[in-house]
Amino acid sequence: MNKEISLVDYQQAFRKIVEKEQKTGFYIHSFFYVVVNAGLITLNLSSLTTYHWFYWPLCGWGFGLSMHFIFGILLLNTFMKKKEIRAEKIARNDYYKTEI
Repeated sequence: MNKEISLVDYQQAFRKIVEKEQKTGFYIHSFFYVVVNAGLITLNLSSLTTYHWFYWPLCGWGFGLSMHFIFGILLLNTFMKKKEIRAEKIARNDYYKTEI
């Protein structure tokens, strides 16, 4: 019952798994960004202080979230290609020869 698969089929399936994991991680990160920052905004605006400090965690975490999106979603295929090339070189035993 074990069906032989090609390397291309394996790579495509592996990429789909990695893409799904990265998107799920980004969605979880986004959810907590919204929930926590909504709480911080509510806390800051409901307090008697006139200084609005909620901008700092909003901007800082927003920067981190944007980096997660750029490197985890947009540039994922680029990173995967580089890793596949490196893995292929290692499999051919050319990796250590070319890195010297």
